[in-house]
Amino acid sequence: MSDNRVASFRFSYLSGKHKQAIDVYEEAQRIGIDDWEVYHNRGLCQLYLKNYAMACDDFKQANAIQRHDSTYMVRAHCCSRTLLLRSAHHARRCNIRPLTLLLT
Repeated sequence: MSDNRVASFRFSYLSGKHKQAIDVYEEAQRIGIDDWEVYHNRGLCQLYLKNYAMACDDFKQANAIQRHDSTYMVRAHCCSRTLLLRSAHHARRCNIRPLTLLLT
């Protein structure tokens, strides 16, 4: 990845402009840059935007290109968030109330 694009991403990412950073990485993919860092960093942006399913896909693709412990760890967190959200949505839809413990 070129230094200008890396600098552009880092500036966008660090200044909280996650959508803009995603655009930079999508442009990198369009021009044929197939690097694990592209997918990993785009996944981080998706994670901050709470697009958990998209983030999990990006982390999976990053690990398919080149394995990194940090990517595995973030992907596990992301996938667990996705499962928790699905469970909560299902519980609301079925009108299931959470269990509460009575401390006496």
